[in-house]
This record gives sequence, C-alpha cells and structure tokens, in this order.
Amino acid sequence: KLFCALPTILFFFFVAVTLKAFNVKKLEEKIKNELNETKQELEKVKMENSELIEEIEALEDEMNCGYSDDSSSESSSSSEESED
Repeated sequence: KLFCALPTILFFFFVAVTLKAFNVKKLEEKIKNELNETKQELEKVKMENSELIEEIEALEDEMNCGYSDDSSSESSSSSEESED
C-alpha cells in the first residue's frame, strides 16, 4: 500500500516545493522593487538636502556680507558721533 501511495506523495511534495519556490521568487522580486523605490527616494532626499545646504550657504554668505557692511558703517557712524 505504501508503494502505491509513494508516487502520489512525491507528486504533492514536488508541487508544494515548486509553489513555495515560486512564492519565494515573487517575494524576492517584490523586495527588490521596494528596495529600488527606497533607493530612488533616498537619492531624491539627498538632492533636496544638497539644494537646501547650498541655499543655506548662500544665505550665510549674504548675512556675512551684510554684517561686515553694517559693522563698517556702524564704526564710521560711531566715530562721527565721537567727533561731535
């Protein structure tokens, strides 16, 4: 009786292993797609961050130039006040 059932058991075992492998393959593809999407989002965020850093540096440069102009005008105005 066992020998008669052996081909059926092996067939179902083969089918189960094949389906499991197919599901693993699909899951692997899904994970790869999500990883690629995450990488693209990361690159987008890096680009935005670099743009923001450039804007901040430009603003800092403007502020530094403004402060140096203000300090020179303040020193000249304070020297004018001391002359009066």
